[in-house]
Amino acid sequence: MKTAILIDSGCDVSDELIQKYHMKVMPLHIIYPEKDYIDGVDIFPETIYQRFPREIPTTSTPSPQDVKNMAEEIKSEGYTHVLAFTISSGLSGTYNTVNHVLAEEHELTSFVLDTKSVSFGAGI
Repeated sequence: MKTAILIDSGCDVSDELIQKYHMKVMPLHIIYPEKDYIDGVDIFPETIYQRFPREIPTTSTPSPQDVKNMAEEIKSEGYTHVLAFTISSGLSGTYNTVNHVLAEEHELTSFVLDTKSVSFGAGI
């Protein structure tokens, strides 16, 4: 048995912990008028903070295909189980998307936790 830890980028877990525990990070979408960015890929917290307070972005959940792709990556690395942690379902559809997609993955045993929090609160 090999268990992957999957978090969404809204959990704000430190890079140190991500590396130490080999966590998989599902990036959220950060949306500004000019572009839909992928959190941690083509936009980073520093840039978002610099744009405050004149611009407040919206966010969007990863697509079902994004979650399927992550599940495929997890399986290809030999994992059989997934513990997934998402930011609050009251603030984001991420929990529902991840839970739905992983429930359909018959080669993985999964548990998805709605942290009912965001940022550092979700990460700890």
